[in-house]
Amino acid sequence: MVSKRTLTVMTLIMGIIVSVYLVIVHFEPQLLICSTSGVVDCPYVLGSSYSTIFGIPLAIIGFVWVLVMLMIVLKRNNEIADTIYPIWMVLGALGVAYSFLAQYLLKHICKYCFTLDIIIIITIAIQLIMSDRDARPNIHKGSHNRRYKGK
Repeated sequence: MVSKRTLTVMTLIMGIIVSVYLVIVHFEPQLLICSTSGVVDCPYVLGSSYSTIFGIPLAIIGFVWVLVMLMIVLKRNNEIADTIYPIWMVLGALGVAYSFLAQYLLKHICKYCFTLDIIIIITIAIQLIMSDRDARPNIHKGSHNRRYKGK
């Protein structure tokens, strides 16, 4: 089974790819590859007033969240990382809630924003669901081999 850390790192790498793309298209909108008709309308969402907070593009905020979360996961059992960890998880959930609310109010979806939201949700879920399982030793690991030793 893949470890919690490995699964989280793989998920966050996908998040880095998506968020870097969102940062690029924020500054170079002509590079955006997305539908402009119907519910999925990335240019509409990314160009809306909801796409920045205090003048900071949400794309950059998402990228920073993913990057810091990756550093936290790689530096677990470090006093600073362990202190920031629960706060960062809450900030990620709040960011996703804001993104969902904005897209709901706009009545349009940005498929890249939505993908990053799902990546953040999966990251948080991995951290919450797998935390207890990873802490326990696997008592069955290799036990089937011990039964047959010496026979």
